[in-house]
Amino acid sequence: MSNSGGALREIDSLMVPPANAAGEPAPASPGKLEERLKKAKKKVADVQYVVVERSRHTVRAADDYVHERPWTAIGVAAAAGVLIGWLIDKR
Repeated sequence: MSNSGGALREIDSLMVPPANAAGEPAPASPGKLEERLKKAKKKVADVQYVVVERSRHTVRAADDYVHERPWTAIGVAAAAGVLIGWLIDKR
């Protein structure tokens, strides 16, 4: 999720008019660009919200599963560890 924060800061920085060769601020960009950037920023925030909510749901489901079936979870984790160890050993 921290990447989306960086994306929002980058979008904000794009909204500042660039400087020309003399270092003076360039004329203001058309309003359409600013409007499109604001829409893009809102979409990024909306996507971030959806991803966070789905992640929370997935974590809760996994936690519930492990609490309801601890031995199955231990068995799956052990099998995965053995498989990963075997694959690493084959190299």
